[in-house]
Amino acid sequence: MSDTIAGLRRKLGSAGELRSVVRTMKAVAASSIVQYERSVAALTDYYHTVELGLSVSLREVESMRLPDPSRRPAGGSATGAIVFGSDQ
Repeated sequence: MSDTIAGLRRKLGSAGELRSVVRTMKAVAASSIVQYERSVAALTDYYHTVELGLSVSLREVESMRLPDPSRRPAGGSATGAIVFGSDQ
């Protein structure tokens, strides 16, 4: 009978350790979710900022009058570029 009680005590101890491990894993998962939610919020703000910048830039381009290509001086050329960048 003492062998059975000792076995039950070992099983209870193992179950307690397992419970502790599971609790720790849940805490780590919860903190990771918060981190990802913050990242999504930051990316949403970044996207909005880029969108606003592009809309202002394109509005300015639409309001500019492009020169008549037939009146360009000989050998002259026009170049346009839109550059996107990020330090992330």
